[in-house]
Amino acid sequence: MSNSLMSKRFRKGRERIFPSNNALHNYALNFHNESEEEVRKDFIKREAAFIPKLNYNLSNLNKLFSLFANFAQNNNPVNSATIDIDATIKDSNKKSAFYTYKKDAKGYQPLNAYWNEQQMVLFSEFRDGNVNPSYNIPEFVKESFSHLPDTVNDLYLRSDSAGYNFDVMSYCNKQNIKFSISSKLCKSIREEINIVKDKEWSKINLTKEQLLKNKNNENAKYWEWGEIDHIPDNTKEEGYRYIAIRNKVIEQKPLFKDLITEQNNDNDNRSKKQYKKDGIKYNIRVIVTNRYDLSGEELFHWHNKRCGYSEQIHDVMKNELAGGQFPSNKFGANAFWWLMMIFSLNIIQLYKNLILDNSWRTRRMKAFRLHFIYLAGRVTERSRHLFVYVRNNDLFKTITKRIENLKWIPI
Repeated sequence: MSNSLMSKRFRKGRERIFPSNNALHNYALNFHNESEEEVRKDFIKREAAFIPKLNYNLSNLNKLFSLFANFAQNNNPVNSATIDIDATIKDSNKKSAFYTYKKDAKGYQPLNAYWNEQQMVLFSEFRDGNVNPSYNIPEFVKESFSHLPDTVNDLYLRSDSAGYNFDVMSYCNKQNIKFSISSKLCKSIREEINIVKDKEWSKINLTKEQLLKNKNNENAKYWEWGEIDHIPDNTKEEGYRYIAIRNKVIEQKPLFKDLITEQNNDNDNRSKKQYKKDGIKYNIRVIVTNRYDLSGEELFHWHNKRCGYSEQIHDVMKNELAGGQFPSNKFGANAFWWLMMIFSLNIIQLYKNLILDNSWRTRRMKAFRLHFIYLAGRVTERSRHLFVYVRNNDLFKTITKRIENLKWIPI
């Protein structure tokens, strides 16, 4: 395009011109660290996990996590921070993507730290699909807690077995972080569970909703907890408490013979998390913790809250906010896309928590767009000002007033 045409097209300036898809794609490439790409491919050839180093731009973008956390705390102060750590897998057909641990599809596997009290993502690390969630987990935990404001006093951590790392638990003890982590079922733990006598198991009371989630066991009397004496060989720290959870397996006969093979395969996969005692088969799980203020039943319910909203939010990330639609073959560009989705999610959560009333708290993105973002309005320009007239004017008056009263922080 000639200079005359360019000047004519943008005679009013380019401030109001939304960037094209190509421009956005080119901008995302600024966050890719090309020097790490060959190293990344070399690790993949050796079937080893690797997380590329962030370039200058992506490293600076990560600093926004602290700003989001401080802004939320300044406007909605809480005294505690319960951090739920969990990874999520998103399949991708990108040529540069690698197979996940499921071995059936390629994709990426970001690891997320969710701040339960503020209902926002405290930190997220973009990873290749072949990187196990337990890889570099101590560094991830330390980075996550570093983004918390200093005004938060009571710290908690919940994680699945990916967080079963003695460096993580040692760090939590030193930082006075109360944790509950699903333990891996090693041979010694299995042996200690077998030693626990039947009279030493205590009943767990479950709600009807909790029971319905367990398709093979809907009877509360079959759920029990017991404390086991397990001293790991490779830890210098003391004070870890191991709580075993068991529930009796109710086996049902298949209705059709052709389903027997499928059921047997499913049983083989579950056998690693089961044990038999006196001819009765039980599902087992173990939670390790440094909390002594809760009974085994209370700890079980508190630990299971990790599987609540923090996991439901993964569906919002990947499907409702297009976090799973990666724009490039470049790792850094996709990491940029993922982070921008996380920041968008946090902004929406801040709107729900700080600006909108309680009726908006549980609304998903589809309803949020329909009733808030996509409201029809008339746009007019007058006296060098832009005016937007909407039908629900009272809503926007309330929103404007609340925004003006927010405590802003310097960037």
